[in-house]
Amino acid sequence: MVLISKVGLTHRASILMRTSREQTGLENSINVQLDEASTRKMDKDITCGTCGSVFVFTDEEQDFYNAKGFSEPRKCKPCRDAAKAARGGGGGGRGGYGGGGGAPRQLYDAVCAGCGIQTQVPFQPNGSRPVYCRDCFQASRSY
Repeated sequence: MVLISKVGLTHRASILMRTSREQTGLENSINVQLDEASTRKMDKDITCGTCGSVFVFTDEEQDFYNAKGFSEPRKCKPCRDAAKAARGGGGGGRGGYGGGGGAPRQLYDAVCAGCGIQTQVPFQPNGSRPVYCRDCFQASRSY
């Protein structure tokens, strides 16, 4: 009878140990899932600095902004679009140069100092320096 109770006790101990290992594995799995969830960003509510409305800064947008090295937005999308339109359109600036977007360039009549033809230049000649047509100017630059 002692032998049977020892076997029964041993069997119960092995079941308890196996259950304990399974619980530990489950707990580890839960802890990993909790760690992953805690590293994920959550959507943020941000108040627009221009109009005062609250807009959502999603976790995908946060990832994009972080990847590009941008700081988080201070304005909602409609206010950002309005500011961009007021600046003259597209982003990705090139330092204010690029032509095209304003009034037509003022041109002034002049006589080329190289060949003597009538030409137009984008500055008002004052007589202190020679003025060249496009062909003569290009030729003088090639030396």
